[in-house]
Amino acid sequence: MLFLFIGSLLDTPAAIVIIFFILEPLAVNLGIDAIHLGAVIVVNVVIGFITAPFGCNLFVA
Repeated sequence: MLFLFIGSLLDTPAAIVIIFFILEPLAVNLGIDAIHLGAVIVVNVVIGFITAPFGCNLFVA
């Protein structure tokens, strides 16, 4: 839910950079692979970027 919320408010590259570098040390300590974490963040942020309140990708398409 955090990724979807941030993805709906911020631009995609900015949201990915902010979220990944904050959560990456925590994920490594919990044993989560960084590539898997990155894939989850990217997919959720892009879904959030498509939805309201801005929906910038749908407007451009």
